Amino acid sequence: MAWARERRSAGASWEEVKRELGQRGDTIRRWCRMVDAPLPRTRALVPVRIVPQNNSTRLVTVVSARGHRVEGLTIAEAAQLLGELG
Repeated sequence: MAWARERRSAGASWEEVKRELGQRGDTIRRWCRMVDAPLPRTRALVPVRIVPQNNSTRLVTVVSARGHRVEGLTIAEAAQLLGELG
């Protein structure tokens, strides 16, 4: 990201940066925006739905408000993760 920002400050377009890195789409531009975006100051509670799978070990998926996804956790692991984040 630092290299891409340096190229942009030197006057390179996003298309040039993409081509130089061999990338398609707007991945680099979006990553740079994510790095530059301020983190939220508050942590809001969001609804969580736990859906067990049809096997003997119940696994869940945790999805954060910003869209980060952690799959395949046991209920105890999910509870520990949520406790550490909260």
